[in-house]
Amino acid sequence: MALNEQQLLRSSINAAVCELANRGLHELVGVSRAEETGTVPVIDSDEIRRDIEASNLNSLPSPSVAAVASAVAGPEVFRMASKRVRATFRLNFVVATTLVTVFVASLVSAIICAFITGDNWWAVAFGGVAIADIAGILVFNPLQRLDRAMVVCNMLEILYVRYLDATVDCEEIEELDGRIKCLKSAWSELRKEVEKVVKTY
Repeated sequence: MALNEQQLLRSSINAAVCELANRGLHELVGVSRAEETGTVPVIDSDEIRRDIEASNLNSLPSPSVAAVASAVAGPEVFRMASKRVRATFRLNFVVATTLVTVFVASLVSAIICAFITGDNWWAVAFGGVAIADIAGILVFNPLQRLDRAMVVCNMLEILYVRYLDATVDCEEIEELDGRIKCLKSAWSELRKEVEKVVKTY
């Protein structure tokens, strides 16, 4: 798998996890204080915030941050990550379609100007646009980017199924402390699965 695909997968999951963890941190801290039995809270909100701030988009989120996001939103993490990848796909699709349309239109216009009207200046102008468009296609490479986005969407689907399998037992745990511990463990295993999936493609 190309480095860009790995970055897209990791950054999509990381951005979704951090956003959901930030959103749900206050809710869970309130619940954990209500469940607190001793002097140690169930969730260390400062540690989670530090992990979120230290988060690198080219790596996967820490299991504790991912556990908080999962405790709040469950599989919404993968829906949000998938939405980000699909937005990348749509952008690249529009760019690819535009580049191909401009290329075909300028090539046809150059041929019409050269052979039908006999106006060589317009033929040269449209031919220049076609050549510049080819350079844009070679530099931007929109078809390869479309392919990458599709591969990452497929990887997210695989990881989503594995996430559901790994967290099915966690959802049945009622107390927050046990559920967070279970989700941390599940996300630790899921990180290993992500690396396996990344190597497979």
